[in-house]
Amino acid sequence: MPISYHSKRHYLLMLIMICTSVFAYAARPTHKIADEGEQVNLEQLIPQQFNDWRILNLSSQIVNPETAAALDKIYAQTLSRVYENGKGQRIMLSIAYGRDQSDSVGAHAPEGCYSGQGFAVNSILKGQLNTAFGDIPVLRLLARKSDRIEPITYWLTTGKKVGYPGWETKKIKLQYALSGSIPDGLLMRVSSITSSIEETDINQAYALQTRFTNDLLTGVSPSQRLRLTGQI
Repeated sequence: MPISYHSKRHYLLMLIMICTSVFAYAARPTHKIADEGEQVNLEQLIPQQFNDWRILNLSSQIVNPETAAALDKIYAQTLSRVYENGKGQRIMLSIAYGRDQSDSVGAHAPEGCYSGQGFAVNSILKGQLNTAFGDIPVLRLLARKSDRIEPITYWLTTGKKVGYPGWETKKIKLQYALSGSIPDGLLMRVSSITSSIEETDINQAYALQTRFTNDLLTGVSPSQRLRLTGQI
């Protein structure tokens, strides 16, 4: 009994679907960037003191997206510290590292985690954090809750590259996937508390965060710096 045109078309479509599935499975990235070179250890990667900054035991001041148990399910490592310089100025540092960016280390970006803890978040702007080693594409935002006013700067690395969260980061992930690699990722956040929402105070806070970042990047090795900023 001859096979009808519709049956032939049905079988052809099935064959195409099967071939596509097999190709997709065969082309699935398997090489993890995280397995290359020295393994990331945030506690060792970030010095406890550099330039005139010293670590303080005030981690309770830092806003975290989830409880420690929940963080462990999302990220391979997290680090939260408060630093103070010789003038008594303080910076809060929070880092989340994931070995597999397909799990999205940026899943709890600051604008989401602060909002989830009752902060009003606004003034979200793309910017460039100028360092002695190159400009880092960052997002800057302002979080407010009662009398706490916290300007925030953060950036996201994907493998050895850095880009704005959203489409730019997705494009970087795709580039790695097409090369057969699974990138790791790091979300780095620096913030400080100001006394008002006056533009002068906010700008001074961002300037302090830039100075802190420059001092930190100067205080680590080139390979450690690459982990923190990607290729800038």
